[in-house]
Amino acid sequence: MTLIFAKKYQVRKPTKELLNDGYYKIEYKDFYNKLGFSIFEVAAMKDGYGYKLPSAEMFYGFDKETVKKNISKIVHIALFEAEGVFGEYNQYNAPLLYSIPELFDNFGGRVNFKKMCDVFTKFLDIVFRI
Repeated sequence: MTLIFAKKYQVRKPTKELLNDGYYKIEYKDFYNKLGFSIFEVAAMKDGYGYKLPSAEMFYGFDKETVKKNISKIVHIALFEAEGVFGEYNQYNAPLLYSIPELFDNFGGRVNFKKMCDVFTKFLDIVFRI
C-alpha cells in the first residue's frame, strides 16, 4: 500500500483587497487591525453565513481599550447599521444573543445584567405573544 502525502495547506497572505468584501474571515482575525481596518468596519462585517457580529473574537486583534471605549457604538452598528443575511437589515440576529454579552465580558464594558435580563425577557414576551 502506498501512502500519498498532500502538500501542507497554505493560507493566502491577507491583503486589504482580500479582506474588504464585507465578510469576516476568522482565520485572518489578527490581520484586520494590521491592514488598517477600523473596529467599526469590522463590526459591520458578517460571517460566511451572513450573520452579524458572530463572535467577540472579531476584535481580538485590536487594542482592548479602544474596543472597550467604543463598545456601545460596535453594538449599535451590529444591531442597526450592518446588513444581515441576504442583504436585508436585521433579518437574523440570533448570534447577537450570545456575542454581545461575550463582547462585554471579554472587553470589560460596564453592564447592568439585571436590566439586560429585563430587556431580554420583554423581548421574549413580544416575540412569543405574536
